[in-house]
Amino acid sequence: MKRILLSSTFTILFLSFSFSQVNILWESRFDNNNFDDYSKDIEIDAAGNSYIVGSTYNGSQFNIIAIKYDPLGAEVWNVTHDGPQSGLDDAVGLVVDSNGDVIIAGHHQVSATDFDIFAKKLNGSTGATVWTYSHTGSSNFDQLRSIAIDGNDNVILAGGLELGGANTDFITISISPSGALNWNQTYSNSGDRDFASAVTTDAANAVYVTGESNSGNGLDYYTIKYNSAGAQQWARRFDGVGQADRPFDITVADDGNVYVVGVSYRGLNDDDDILLLKMNNAGAVVWDVVVGGSEGADDKARSVITDPLNNIYITGSIKNTGNGEDYFVSRYRPNGNFHWDYVYQSPTNGFDEAKGLRINSNYELYVSGYSNVTGSSDDY
Repeated sequence: MKRILLSSTFTILFLSFSFSQVNILWESRFDNNNFDDYSKDIEIDAAGNSYIVGSTYNGSQFNIIAIKYDPLGAEVWNVTHDGPQSGLDDAVGLVVDSNGDVIIAGHHQVSATDFDIFAKKLNGSTGATVWTYSHTGSSNFDQLRSIAIDGNDNVILAGGLELGGANTDFITISISPSGALNWNQTYSNSGDRDFASAVTTDAANAVYVTGESNSGNGLDYYTIKYNSAGAQQWARRFDGVGQADRPFDITVADDGNVYVVGVSYRGLNDDDDILLLKMNNAGAVVWDVVVGGSEGADDKARSVITDPLNNIYITGSIKNTGNGEDYFVSRYRPNGNFHWDYVYQSPTNGFDEAKGLRINSNYELYVSGYSNVTGSSDDY
């Protein structure tokens, strides 16, 4: 069944003390002339400024837009990226480097049938372009799914190369602070669907990439660790219940443990549930947690982070009986025990989905996504 979404995308900041009630501190919206706008990622810098990246429709084509907000939620600048060929440009994420500059990334159209993965560095103070890197992979629809940055300001990109038909490969790319290619690695299991969906780094500048990989028994979580030079250290496949398991995000805690979150198909009665997986730094599975709403419809996880105490936070959407899809944020202890969750429902009880999740030194969580407002197009 087709579903038309008329929604308003927005950013929420709320407190995350283990003993306190959730409190919204500010909210900000962006509307491009009543057309559809979607936020894809959020970052905060040391001064408390927030950066959002997403896609915006101008009436004839989709472009990429990045916005900077000050600590009180006032807009500082916004920048639009239009690819080599006007048409469909899609944002995926952003990072902030040690100089306070912003790197946005996604895929843009370069010809009628060719889409390439790209990254663009913006001056953090003014939004001016510093450099643009475009990766020539296949001649088809190559897609970025995730961006990360290491301790040396190298930018790491992960996604998929479309090789024809259903055949796709993982692609992981490392770009230097000046915009030059450091290295790239691909992974293919069977000439079928292998697609990287998330990437992160650790304190030693190792790179962790996860995605979905067809094992012949449905799609599985597949996670690879590379060292800073791009050499593979280990790989781990995880199969939920022999159905489709699709990861969407990955993070490494301060204690070196690796967390992957996504969805796992659990049959017609439950559809997709949220699956959170913990591995140690050698790639061994420690525990997994499955959570879903009360209706038995699709639940989605989009982001996972940890705090300095190694607690785990996940966000996405959850469907409870009688409600539309709602913002969902949940916290788990390092041993996998549930601590708390928070569900946000828009006034219209429509489609609400959180996309990005970040935490600052005060244990305040920043959550970004979109929320249904009847009679309006998609805003953020």
